[in-house]
Amino acid sequence: MRGYYTPYIPGWDNHGMPIESAIIKQNKLNHKAMSVSEFRSACHEFADHYIDVQRDGFKRMGVVGDWEHPYKTMDPGFEAQEVRVFGRMYQNGHIYKGLKPVYWCPHDETALAEAEIEYKDDPCTTVYVKFPMKDDLGKLAGFDLSRTYFVIWTTTTWTLPANVATCLNPNLEYAFVKIGDAYHIMARELVESTMKGCHIDEYEVLPETVLGSELELMQYQHPFLDRKGLVILGDHVTLEGGTGCVHTAPGHGVEDFEVCVNHYPQVPVVVPVDDAGRLTAEAGEKFAGLKVWDANKVILEHIKESGHLMGVQHITHQ
Repeated sequence: MRGYYTPYIPGWDNHGMPIESAIIKQNKLNHKAMSVSEFRSACHEFADHYIDVQRDGFKRMGVVGDWEHPYKTMDPGFEAQEVRVFGRMYQNGHIYKGLKPVYWCPHDETALAEAEIEYKDDPCTTVYVKFPMKDDLGKLAGFDLSRTYFVIWTTTTWTLPANVATCLNPNLEYAFVKIGDAYHIMARELVESTMKGCHIDEYEVLPETVLGSELELMQYQHPFLDRKGLVILGDHVTLEGGTGCVHTAPGHGVEDFEVCVNHYPQVPVVVPVDDAGRLTAEAGEKFAGLKVWDANKVILEHIKESGHLMGVQHITHQ
C-alpha cells in the first residue's frame, strides 16, 4: 500500500474444531479419556505434520514466499502477542465480561460459528401450553386467577424447563377466551387459528381486550417446575403464528436472551442442559439424563397428565 514490494508470508490458523475432529477420526482417539494437555499435544503434532504437507504442495506449485518463516497461531510468540494486544484493549476499557448465547453441537460438545449453521425442513410436534396466572398486579378484577392462563405455543418442547418469561407485543390486543369455566389469554387476531390448531370448537371470546403493555410484569406459575415466570414485552412477537404469547427461554435462543437481558437478574438465564445435550436435574428429576430430542415426548406427556396441555399440532418447519 506504500508502494514497496513486500514478501509473501504464508500462515496457518492451527486452532479449531476441524483439527480436533480429524485427529479423533484418523488416530481413533478417545479424547474424553485423555487429559487436556495430552489431547492438545496430539493436535499440535497433527497440525505441524499438515503444515509441512501443505507447504511442500505450495512449493511444488511454484508459489513464492517466505516458507521458512511462516506465522502459526500456535507459536508461543504469536500467542504472546495476542495476550499483549488483549492487555492493551483491556487497559483502554474495550473489554467487558458478560453472557452471550452461542450455537452448540452436543455431538462434538463444542461451540459452533453462525456460518456453520444450516437449516432444513423438519417435521415436528408443536404444543400449546397453559401457564397459570399467579399475580395480575391487581389489574384483572373479576377474573378468578386460579382459572386464568397465558397460552404459549412452541415447536421445541424440550426448552420448556428453561422457561423464565413469556413475551407479548406491547401494541397487540389480547383477548380472554373462555373455555368451560377457565379463561385463556392470547392475541385477539390469533384466537381463531389457535382454537383450530387445538381442535377446540366450543369457546367464547369476551368482548373486552387489553393491550400487551397492560399485562407487563404480571407473573405466572411454570407448568411443572417450582418457578414463577415474568411477562415481558418484545417487538419480535408477531401475528405470523402461535398465540401472541411467546415462550421465552434466554438460555436457549438469541432473541430470547436479548429480550430478557434488560430484566436480569429478575429474569435469570437458565440452561438445564449439559454439554452432551442431556437435560440436567435442574430441568426436573423426571427428565434428568434425557437427550433433548427424546425429552420432547416425555415432557409432552407430563404436561398432558398435569392438565396444562391445551393442544398439539404437527407441522413441518425450518
